[in-house]
Amino acid sequence: MIFYIPFLAAILAGLCFRRGIKVVSALSAVGSGILIFESLTRIPDIDGLSRFFAFLVGVGGLAVSVYSIGYMKPRHLVPVAFPTFLLSMAYIPLARNFATMLIFWEIMTISSYVLVMAEYESEKTRNAGMLYLLTMQGLNSVPLLLAFGYIYHVAGTLKFNMLMGISLPTWVLFLMFLGFATKGGIFPLHFWLPEAHPVAPSNASALLSGVMLKMAVYGMLRSIEVFNGWESLAVPIVVLSTLTIMVGSLLALGQNNIKRMMAYSSVDNLGYIFLAIGSYLLLDGELRYLALAGALLHSFNHMTFKGLLFMLSGNIMKATGRGDFGIRGLGENMKVTEGLSLVGILSISGIPPTNGFVSKLLIYMATLSSGIPMLVIAGAVALLGSTLTLAAYVKFYRLFTGTGSKVEEAPLPMLAGELFLGALCILSAVFPNALLSPAGVRIDVPVSSSVIASGFALLLGVIAFSILPKKGMKSAPWTTGEDVPPELFEIRPEHMVGEFSKPVFLFQMAGKRSVMFLRRVWEAYSSIGFEHPDWVFISILSRGIYGLACLVKESVGVVFWKFSR
Repeated sequence: MIFYIPFLAAILAGLCFRRGIKVVSALSAVGSGILIFESLTRIPDIDGLSRFFAFLVGVGGLAVSVYSIGYMKPRHLVPVAFPTFLLSMAYIPLARNFATMLIFWEIMTISSYVLVMAEYESEKTRNAGMLYLLTMQGLNSVPLLLAFGYIYHVAGTLKFNMLMGISLPTWVLFLMFLGFATKGGIFPLHFWLPEAHPVAPSNASALLSGVMLKMAVYGMLRSIEVFNGWESLAVPIVVLSTLTIMVGSLLALGQNNIKRMMAYSSVDNLGYIFLAIGSYLLLDGELRYLALAGALLHSFNHMTFKGLLFMLSGNIMKATGRGDFGIRGLGENMKVTEGLSLVGILSISGIPPTNGFVSKLLIYMATLSSGIPMLVIAGAVALLGSTLTLAAYVKFYRLFTGTGSKVEEAPLPMLAGELFLGALCILSAVFPNALLSPAGVRIDVPVSSSVIASGFALLLGVIAFSILPKKGMKSAPWTTGEDVPPELFEIRPEHMVGEFSKPVFLFQMAGKRSVMFLRRVWEAYSSIGFEHPDWVFISILSRGIYGLACLVKESVGVVFWKFSR
């Protein structure tokens, strides 16, 4: 293996030359490219699962590293943390025992914390960074340490091949699930994602969502492969993943911040993957195989389209200095960004001929064809989640409508990384078995050539309609002849979810008052003058209660849409 050499050179370059950010990004791209090649051919003594996730890290790292050449800023330790983050994630699937895996897991957490804290001057960034770090240590690292500590005490080793087939108590398996679910953003442990993403740089968000969350998926699948007894947690995994899909897709609808909306969308998509894992534990035969293929394929596909969308949000924020949905007219001068946005939106919504359609279809088939009522309901919720996702991303596409925006297209390196992922969004839909081959999995593609051809025609037509000049068409809303700003007549994101009925409004007010009460309690507690250590102990618990109150406030109006009618 030699892929680590460019990464180490990038780390040294970041330490010695803080302004050499382009060199750091280029070396990281080289290391990621070598990792792609070696994961498929040269790395010995690893199985298909490790090859697949090492390949995923390499592809995501290559795209984001190329993008970072034109995007990343030399902020304090960011030039060091970026290649360290990629290198640690590469070694997690390559580790052959849980001890080594956990060491690189901690390096991944700390380096990602540095990336989240890039704009550390902002109090909002500091609060989000502290929440992220404490959540990862308290609800991710500690449960995993306790579980692996018990396993070592009982078995005397942490090597995968020597632990194969060992049965563990349910509480130990639950600790592992708790740790991996926290890292993956599974409800109700998702609260750190919508706080960390809005403050993190877009290249860091692309890696956090596209690659780091998949390390939780790898950890789950590796633990399921090694240990017996996971069937006892299959039902809770299915239930929580179904709730995750619904909560993530609903909360994405009502957001006014681009990256916060995408963070909730990441929650939603990890719900699909964990639903496939839960289905894998419950099913047998061909449907079990379909569920595993769906989990693997959607892990890779989510890396492509969510990494693409987060990087596109970086294009917009770099061009406008804003991250809200009130921007208009970007399509006039950002044609490439607009076209790639359409590819990303169609992919994340599961529309052919994009990769999201194929992987979601496998999950739908495994759940809806199972005959198990719980899985059938979960599959129906997953279908609804895709519809809500498309509705949420309509707001994102509206950024490109209208006129009068004086912006410039993103630099070439940024577009190159995005074009790479955009192409994969299409190619991985047409050749899914090529992606699954490193894992030793093969499926009979459940998509006919006519569906793929129709999807390509639809995609090309939509892109052409969006980016070509539209003679005689006006994008500005009709103002009924009044001399007022057109923006006053637009439908705002917060109004897209319909009017709330009276019971829902009252319930929503209860949620808001709960948030206000908890905020006052926290302010009173903070004014007493306690120091940092005791805050560490209660912060996660208080934030969890606060997050549940926010959940009531934000989601209940959508959940009970027109309930009283």
